[in-house]
Amino acid sequence: MARGVEDEKDLVEKDIFCAAALAAAAFDDSPAYKYMFPGGIEERVDFLEWLFERNFYMLHGYQDDYDGLMRCTYDDEAKELVSFLVLADSSMPRPGLCALLQVGIFAGVFKCGWGGVMQRMVATKDWFDARYKEVIGNTYMLLLERMTVLPSYQGQGVGSRALGKALKDADAAGLPCILSTQLARNVTFYKRAGFHVVDESVAPEELGGYQNWIMKREPTVK
Repeated sequence: MARGVEDEKDLVEKDIFCAAALAAAAFDDSPAYKYMFPGGIEERVDFLEWLFERNFYMLHGYQDDYDGLMRCTYDDEAKELVSFLVLADSSMPRPGLCALLQVGIFAGVFKCGWGGVMQRMVATKDWFDARYKEVIGNTYMLLLERMTVLPSYQGQGVGSRALGKALKDADAAGLPCILSTQLARNVTFYKRAGFHVVDESVAPEELGGYQNWIMKREPTVK
């Protein structure tokens, strides 16, 4: 483990923006987000920080009921968050109107305009939801999302350690894990962790026409 890096902890509210900023910087080159926000990289990162912060505040409200939902690793010496991931239970209820209002998600209409970014975001989410529904149906499982490591800590085993702990917990619960990615390099990384591709598809041209892989890992029974 990298020097000074602590064991995994649950994300606390005061660090939500740090986690959002870390995830935004990691996912700015995602083809899906490039389609949603085709502007310059600085504007896209700003949008993603806002989007992820809203999303993480919403998930924070579920942490008492879903243990290990948002996981992070800190460097105790540098006093900074160095890795983050979401491991969401598929039984989690969809957020209602009140929850969306509380975290300010509808402010995106004023921030970005409905006819552009927000409309593309909704269309993209609908397509991903449909792909997941077709591939996994109503299977009870864990959804791995937003996994990222601070660039200066990459290559030191921080991400592999955090992912390994999450997968160990999934094994203990006897639950499969699923994820989606639009980057081939991520497919290679997750295959090393025991995931395999269960669906390879291309988004419709009107949604960006990018490649998408859905990957699944079955629990290891000891």
